[in-house]
Amino acid sequence: AEFPQRIEQMFLNGDRSGIEQTTGELFAKFPECRASDRLKAIDACRQLFDNLDLAFQKQFIRIFADPFLSVMTQEEESKIVAPTTTFLVRLVTRLIPFGDYSLASRIIANLQKRYRSLKEDKDERALILSHSLERGLGPQTQNILIEDVKSDDAARQHQAAQLLGSLGTVAMPWLIDVIKKEDNYRTRHTAATLLRNL
Repeated sequence: AEFPQRIEQMFLNGDRSGIEQTTGELFAKFPECRASDRLKAIDACRQLFDNLDLAFQKQFIRIFADPFLSVMTQEEESKIVAPTTTFLVRLVTRLIPFGDYSLASRIIANLQKRYRSLKEDKDERALILSHSLERGLGPQTQNILIEDVKSDDAARQHQAAQLLGSLGTVAMPWLIDVIKKEDNYRTRHTAATLLRNL
C-alpha cells in the first residue's frame, strides 16, 4: 500500500510502534533522495494528515513534528523548505485548539531559530519562513491565543503568552490590538510586557 494508506491503517489499528518505525525509515533515507522524491514524501505526509480523523491528528503531530523539524533545518532547496515550513505552521494551528502549547511553542521556537540563522546569512529561505509564519497563523488561531492570554487560568495564560512571545514580530499587531481594546489591566500589562520583549 502507498505510505499514507499504510500509516492511516496503522493509526486505526493503534500500532504506534509500527508508525514510528515506518516514519523513521522514511526520514532516514530522506537526505539521500532526489529533490523531487523529497517533495513527494512531504506531500504524502500532508495527504496522510488530511485523511486522518481529528482524534488521530494530535498523535500524528507528536510523531511527525521532529522529523519535519529536522527536514526544515537541513533542507537546502527552497521548493521543499516552503511546503515543509507551511505544514509545520499548520500543525501548530491544530495543536493550539487542543491546548498543547508545549509542542506548539517548541515548533515555533525552532522555526524562529532557523529564520534568524538564515536572515543573518542573507539567505532567501528566511523570507519563506517569515511568510509561512505570517500567513499560516490565521484569525482563528489568533483569537484562541488572545482568549487564552485573557484567561483566568494562570497556567493557560502563561502558556499562551509564552507562545506569543516565541512568535516574535508576527505577534506585534495582535498584542497592540489587545492593549488598545482590552479593559482588563492584567491582560493589557501581559500584552505590553510581551511587546517590549519582542
